[in-house]
Amino acid sequence: MSVVRRRFRPRKLAAGAGSNLVFLLLIALVAFPLLWMLVSSIKPATELFQSPPTFQVENPTVEWYRNLIERSNAPVMFLNSLVIALATMAINMVIASLAAFGLSRFRFRGRSAVMFTALGGYVLPPIVLLIPLYQMISSLGLLDTRIGAIIPHTLLTLPFSLWLLTSFFDAIPRELDEAAYMDGASHLTVFGRIVLPLAAPGVLSIGLLAFMVSWSEYLFSSVILTGRDNKTLPVGIAEFVTGFDVRWGEIMALGVVTTVPIIAFFALVQKYFVAGIMGSGLKG
Repeated sequence: MSVVRRRFRPRKLAAGAGSNLVFLLLIALVAFPLLWMLVSSIKPATELFQSPPTFQVENPTVEWYRNLIERSNAPVMFLNSLVIALATMAINMVIASLAAFGLSRFRFRGRSAVMFTALGGYVLPPIVLLIPLYQMISSLGLLDTRIGAIIPHTLLTLPFSLWLLTSFFDAIPRELDEAAYMDGASHLTVFGRIVLPLAAPGVLSIGLLAFMVSWSEYLFSSVILTGRDNKTLPVGIAEFVTGFDVRWGEIMALGVVTTVPIIAFFALVQKYFVAGIMGSGLKG
């Protein structure tokens, strides 16, 4: 047995080294643009536009960040993005949780059609929904308002949230529900005190996904939010690109401001997010 183990150990080491190498290459591929953006955001103009460009920063500066705060509408755009993303996240968590509980625990006519429609809504390209949603929001008088942006963001994220959370609820044993019903509990009690606490990682996962999609969404926000005081960060970045000038310093700084909250938020809830994604696949 010892001979067999020694014979296969080099192969395992080689396989492990190869996997680690691929993993490191993927990390480098993803991290390189972020690192370049961060370095560029603290370079003065003389270094930012030098040729050939380098990672080295000889005289770091916060000039571009100061310009964002003092000479642009970036603080307002940050607040708009935060409010819209948090609202989208909260609405997704509430509606998807209630709907997923119903789809998971009850059998009724049209259940399969609801699931199919939810999945179909997720795979449709967002641009297909642009004109109908714009007309609907316009008829409601919600153009250039935060609520007007929250509606399409919710519609974009809710189908996948519902599909993922339904799978997660299916993995929770029904025997727990039946035991509670035998003790006289109502459907709402079972949902709030038994199923929802067990599904907390899944609920948090869909909330995080909804937050990230809403935070970085550009298409609907650029069409619906036209006023200067209602624009979000992704839309605001376009303001620094004109026909005569591209303000790369401010663009890089605003890119950092847009990216850091997502990374920080994900780092805080990473273990719950992973648990939610893994839990959704326990039962198919």
